Amino acid sequence: MTLQKYKTKKLFTVREYKFKELVEIYKVDAKTLRKWMMLFEVKISLDGLYFKIRQVEAIKDTLGFPYFIYDIDCDLSDGEKKMMSKPFEVRPYKFKELCAMYNKHPTTMRRWLAPFKEQIGDLIGGYYLIPQIEAIIEHIDLPYTITDATESEIEQGNPKQSKVA
Repeated sequence: MTLQKYKTKKLFTVREYKFKELVEIYKVDAKTLRKWMMLFEVKISLDGLYFKIRQVEAIKDTLGFPYFIYDIDCDLSDGEKKMMSKPFEVRPYKFKELCAMYNKHPTTMRRWLAPFKEQIGDLIGGYYLIPQIEAIIEHIDLPYTITDATESEIEQGNPKQSKVA
């Protein structure tokens, strides 16, 4: 199987954000997001009742933008095209979450990531950030399921699946 490309859908637009909105977008707790903002020197200002983030470009450069990989084009040996059964969300993940997604023991996951430690980097605030998740995907591939089903079968919840990781 050769990976050709994958299709994505952005969840993030460049605009001013309330702090609470970013907590929901990145799916992390407020304490962790505050640590990241301090670490990357992103200014948070009080505007009325809400804390606002105006340096969205700084966030984009350091944390990355969350997005979905919702479809993948791959050619199998028989020339057929397959599709993903559900989208993969590219966002910050804890190491434990990565292990669960790849369905691998933490020792196995560490062994898989060890050769790419320099490119991936260390956890930041207990999470791999989006650029690090992208590096993991680049080196060890997506934790996805390929199906032989049509889109309607997937929506009904009964596709024939084969795990690929």
